[in-house]
Amino acid sequence: MEGTRLERLKARIDAARTAPASGPADAITQSIREGLRAEAAPLSRQVAELRGLTNGTIRRLERMEQTLLAEREARIEDLALLVELVTAGWKTVNERLARIEEAVGRDDRGATVYRLEEAS
Repeated sequence: MEGTRLERLKARIDAARTAPASGPADAITQSIREGLRAEAAPLSRQVAELRGLTNGTIRRLERMEQTLLAEREARIEDLALLVELVTAGWKTVNERLARIEEAVGRDDRGATVYRLEEAS
């Protein structure tokens, strides 16, 4: 019984001799891993949150771009309509002036009518 006790004691001593040599290195490695894990978890959440915010911003910018393009096209259509209205208005004015000039030219009351092109 003494022999087995002595052998167990020797085994514990050998284990204690080798344990301190590998123990602190393992503890340091484990501590570094735990520290990195503790620091990396919030960072990965923050990166994921930034990615989500960036995607949301991109979607909003795309919607704004589509809205601006639609408004630009609407303004171009409005401008085209305005140009057509002004052109039609001036054509009507020219036709009226031509009729007035024709009516005045046929009038034999003795009034002198000067054409604008001839006056200058």
